[in-house]
Amino acid sequence: MLAEGRADAVAHGHIHCAYRRVVGPGLLVSVGGVAWSNDPDPRPAYSILRVGREVSVEVRRVSYDVDAELAAIDRSGLPLSAILRTLMRSGGTLARLKKGAPG
Repeated sequence: MLAEGRADAVAHGHIHCAYRRVVGPGLLVSVGGVAWSNDPDPRPAYSILRVGREVSVEVRRVSYDVDAELAAIDRSGLPLSAILRTLMRSGGTLARLKKGAPG
C-alpha cells in the first residue's frame, strides 16, 4: 500500500482495531472503531494523525453509555444481540468469543 501509493503514511479503517505500525520507511495507521473493538479494550477508539515534518499518531479511547447502546440493539431485534452484548461489554474478537477464549 505504501509503496504503490508512494506515500509516507497510509490511514485505513473498517477493521475495528486502532493501531499504528511502522512498515519499512512508512507508517500504516488504522483509524479505529466506534464499537466492537477487536482488542481487549471495549471502549471506542479513534486515531489522531498529525502530519508535518514528521508523522505522529495518537490512539485515544473514550467511554460512552454502553447500556443505552445495548438497549437500542435489544429494541432493534437484531439476531446477534447476545454476541454484540458480550463484545460491547468485554471487547475482544468474534473468533475468540466463539472459541470461548477471553479477548
